[in-house]
Amino acid sequence: MITRTEIVTKPERFAEIEPAWQDLWQSSGASVFQSHGWIAAWYRHVEAGYELRIGLAWDGDRLLTVLPCAIRRYQRVRILEWAAQVFSDHCDAFGSFSLLPSLWTEVIKPVDVIYLRNVAGDGLATGLFSTLPLTRTSDLTLTVRSQWPDGTAWFRTLNKKKRNNHMRGRRILDEMGTVTIDYHRDRAPAHTIERLVDLKQAWLRANGLTSPLLDQGSTLLHELVDVIAATGKLCLVQITCNDEIVAGTINVVEGRSLLAFFAAYDPKFDRASPGIMLMVEYTKWAFDNGFQEVDYLRGDEMYKYEFANHREMLQSYMGAASITGEVAIRLFKLGRKLKTFRAPPEKMHANGGAYTTQAGTSRLKSEPVD
Repeated sequence: MITRTEIVTKPERFAEIEPAWQDLWQSSGASVFQSHGWIAAWYRHVEAGYELRIGLAWDGDRLLTVLPCAIRRYQRVRILEWAAQVFSDHCDAFGSFSLLPSLWTEVIKPVDVIYLRNVAGDGLATGLFSTLPLTRTSDLTLTVRSQWPDGTAWFRTLNKKKRNNHMRGRRILDEMGTVTIDYHRDRAPAHTIERLVDLKQAWLRANGLTSPLLDQGSTLLHELVDVIAATGKLCLVQITCNDEIVAGTINVVEGRSLLAFFAAYDPKFDRASPGIMLMVEYTKWAFDNGFQEVDYLRGDEMYKYEFANHREMLQSYMGAASITGEVAIRLFKLGRKLKTFRAPPEKMHANGGAYTTQAGTSRLKSEPVD
């Protein structure tokens, strides 16, 4: 097999290769986070701050391997990240593993710092990075893996308090009006997405937080949801009471796993614990419909422990690719030590953690950019 490598840096070339990219993406069973549409939506919103650095291996007109990266500049330091890393819970290359080393050599040539996050233990790139002199750190992801024939059997394994709380919440909503639970697989109603964005932004403001997913208003989230729907991986779940949205979640279908990507609820319905009610409902639905796993994605927020029965670690890799990079990493580590030393004691909240989360609200997609 005669192959050639290509490094895509121009958005025009990136657009041209969409058909070949999607063919390989589909045949490889890669995540929606590596789909062409997902990365294209991300790049439209961050083009001014990133340079594409996508490695491709070809056999004639047939695409064999994709290493989807981008360069972010911090002052004069060139940092290599996954394309769309900030919005992607699972990052990876896809295609033929044997071609990754040659692609990697080309991709990192103009780079100072390597900072690649969120690679699963069985990811294609894991085999490459484990052979390289990179510092590895881990991020926790919590899941509930099915050991039951259906969702009802799973629900019965929850302790009495959790079951009673769920039924109590449903009774409260029923007393308030007509309750419906809808599952959308082919499209996402625009008004639902807009409402979830409004609810999330209100929660962020109330807690003094920001999220890069919502920095551009609701446009980017709408685009990402359209990508999920176009790839046939959407499962949007919403609870309404008298046609008013109580809670909703945007989930991604990956094989027989259901990934909880984005969720929000209306605090007006707090008495019914709508966030936890929503999690119970879509988890039951998943196991009723043949899914083997519900993945709550990155972060160890307390509410996820309500149901999770499995932990998995996503790997992140950092290393220097130049002398400039070595200096930058040393300064970064020194700055982090000084910041930790000077930081005031963390305020402990009622939930026993060093931060507050709202039950049933998914992780904020607001990781800091180092």
